Amino acid sequence: DVLSIAIISALTLLYTFEGGMAAVIWTDVVQMAIYVGGTLVAIWSLGQAMFTKCIIVVDEDCDVQDVGEVTLRVTNNIDPERFPPA
Repeated sequence: DVLSIAIISALTLLYTFEGGMAAVIWTDVVQMAIYVGGTLVAIWSLGQAMFTKCIIVVDEDCDVQDVGEVTLRVTNNIDPERFPPA
């Protein structure tokens, strides 16, 4: 643990001294781009979730390849009071 911290610290100091402030700024720019890109992907993914009408979760003993069994389990365990009419 201490060795890896020392190596990373030494490499950071080296590229900071060699590249100067420009190296630090470009590192921050890349890091910001990664953060902004991740945020945009997360927001886009949440927007895609609006197309999901119902998420079906079944027990592990249910054969999800058998449409009849999944339909039986879903229709027997759904509570119509939770879904108001549209």
